[in-house]
Amino acid sequence: MAQQVPSTLQEQVLALPQEQRQALLEVLRESLAPMPDWHRDVLDERIAAAEANPDAFTPAPEVVERVRARLRRR
Repeated sequence: MAQQVPSTLQEQVLALPQEQRQALLEVLRESLAPMPDWHRDVLDERIAAAEANPDAFTPAPEVVERVRARLRRR
């Protein structure tokens, strides 16, 4: 059975601003399962492609809105 997080630590973490909690989450995730080099390579390739031709990609907020619109039509 997993150990519980001490309540004071949990309270401190939850009191952090969202950006700091997200950064902490990324640090914790990386410490548990480091990203393989090939994942980094793929991400680097995709970022380079997006930067080279930004019009070929749909911004994330637009994608989210399209998905929400489809779900509302159901």
